[in-house]
Amino acid sequence: MAMQYKVVCQTWCLTSHSKAKAIEHHLNHLSPQGWEFTALESVIFLGIDVGFYLVLQRPEQDSPNP
Repeated sequence: MAMQYKVVCQTWCLTSHSKAKAIEHHLNHLSPQGWEFTALESVIFLGIDVGFYLVLQRPEQDSPNP
């Protein structure tokens, strides 16, 4: 089964609280569309955690050919 992947990038999350709220928002928004959490990678700038990349996946939906 083929999978679709989506990468969400969020920067300038300077506190753990803002980072957690942003991740929660993205997951709550995209989960009803069939997207599932796959991976999370921090964005580090000058040794400071300033954001994240959130990777999501879902089974590829069949599209009818015209």
